[in-house]
Amino acid sequence: MKFFPFRLKYNRSEFAVLKNGFVEFIDGEYPDRMKIKKTSLTVKNFIDFKNFKDYSVFTFYNNFKNSPDEKDFKNQNLTTDELIKIDNILKQTFKENKKARDFKEYFKQVESFKSKSGENIIYIHCFCKDTDMMENYEYYLTSRSDGGNCNIFIQLNLTSGKIEVLNIAGMA
Repeated sequence: MKFFPFRLKYNRSEFAVLKNGFVEFIDGEYPDRMKIKKTSLTVKNFIDFKNFKDYSVFTFYNNFKNSPDEKDFKNQNLTTDELIKIDNILKQTFKENKKARDFKEYFKQVESFKSKSGENIIYIHCFCKDTDMMENYEYYLTSRSDGGNCNIFIQLNLTSGKIEVLNIAGMA
């Protein structure tokens, strides 16, 4: 979608895409999206979320990243099959980690991108299910610097199937 002749006042976005049940503003002052409740427009649905109620998959927009390395990464749209693979790896990781809570107690926010070497890398932010997260986890990526085992960051190399980073935040 192109907002013409002016940018969208809300976040100064000029373009948006319809994807996985959301309107994603792709070039605004900050990444944002709105859930589509009803539309007659065609929406690209790469993922069937029927079995993934506590997951939210975000587009990787490198123009909103701070790391110089991330500027070269390219978004990789996930499929339902890939999300199944991610889910299975995460369940096993949580089962093996004594510091983490039960896997079902977390919302999972996921971003996927292709690295410079062509590997599919997945950033996963896991947050305990609380009222604040319940209302917001689908709409924008959350960032916290503390929170103990209610704040877990995982970097998964989906190409190799291996966890490269597992970071459980400090105790709140």
